[in-house]
Amino acid sequence: MTHLNYSELKTVLSLDACREFSVFGALSDDSIEFLLSHGECIELSKHEMLYHTGDPSDGFYVVLSGLLSFYKEHQGHSFLVRQYPPGEELGFVGMISLHPRAGWAQMHEAGRVLRVSDAVFHQLQQRNGHDFTLLLINLVRDKSRELTNANNMLVDMNAGLENQVKKSDKDQA
Repeated sequence: MTHLNYSELKTVLSLDACREFSVFGALSDDSIEFLLSHGECIELSKHEMLYHTGDPSDGFYVVLSGLLSFYKEHQGHSFLVRQYPPGEELGFVGMISLHPRAGWAQMHEAGRVLRVSDAVFHQLQQRNGHDFTLLLINLVRDKSRELTNANNMLVDMNAGLENQVKKSDKDQA
């Protein structure tokens, strides 16, 4: 795990590239630069852990490059929940709900993440309320999309189970 300062990060990630990330959508250059310079840029190698189950949720992460994987444990087995490509965020729900990390995150492909601490999140609110509101809308919109996708997966799973039961009933008849 390597920490990069903003001057190093600027050489590999332009503001134009950041504007393409849904989490930064419609934010001013000043606010994006504030988050990049006051957040913590972390460079991780493949399979390196970002955080562990039970760690404090005192911030969220924006994937800047690479691919981040999130896992949860259930009945003694580890399961991949989701992968996060560049521009997506992980950890916002835990930060807002004040719950410890519900699983662990590790890099599937080497890359960089931006850690936005709860303190930096609050500082943005005090510094630029308009952009803070936009950031909040962006984060909630992304979470809403994730919930819609999860609901669709549950429907698909339940439809598959229902079809198996119908086929089993038909086979027994």
